[in-house]
Amino acid sequence: MNIFFLDFETTGLNPYFNDPIEIAIKKINNDDYYQSFIIPKIYNIYHKYVPPKIVDLTNIDNDIIKNNGKEKKIVINELFDFIKEKSSRGPIYIVSHNGNSFDFIILRKLLFDYKPNDPYILRILSRIRYIDSLLLSKLFLEEERVNQPGLCKKYNIHNELEHRAIGDIKALEKLYIKLCEQYSYKKKYNNNYYLKRPDQLINEFFI
Repeated sequence: MNIFFLDFETTGLNPYFNDPIEIAIKKINNDDYYQSFIIPKIYNIYHKYVPPKIVDLTNIDNDIIKNNGKEKKIVINELFDFIKEKSSRGPIYIVSHNGNSFDFIILRKLLFDYKPNDPYILRILSRIRYIDSLLLSKLFLEEERVNQPGLCKKYNIHNELEHRAIGDIKALEKLYIKLCEQYSYKKKYNNNYYLKRPDQLINEFFI
């Protein structure tokens, strides 16, 4: 299955005004992943600066960005190289928690800034479908808090590196599988029904 888990760490909580400083993505049931630090922009100029409150939250400091950060164009190319290498034929599903309000916006901003015209990137983009696991959780946890840390606690999923992109996607992979299982049970299907049918799951969001 072409299911990938994506997470960004950023310079703030507003996806429209803040810039990414770290990205990580991995394919379901695959140990390989892509992770990179990203040089943020301030006033549309690349600037190796991370606000102190974000340093405290993520432990990504200015030295890390200065020594390891890459420009957005390079990250976009590497990201799509990874997706291409790990994908088989058919749709590609990208899963993020609260993705519709955050991570998917950041990704689209990166694509807008870079404006890729490589044929293989454009072909991959045409195959991408987005799944917000927060919406999935709301399908059957109507009265509960559904942020990722709270859900991980509920289902005994330990995030070894919280508020870092690689830790968050590894935890999200386990959480997504659990959420698909629980929603399948609710709908009286076998436990991996929705995990194997992501298109049907997406349709459930709009019913």
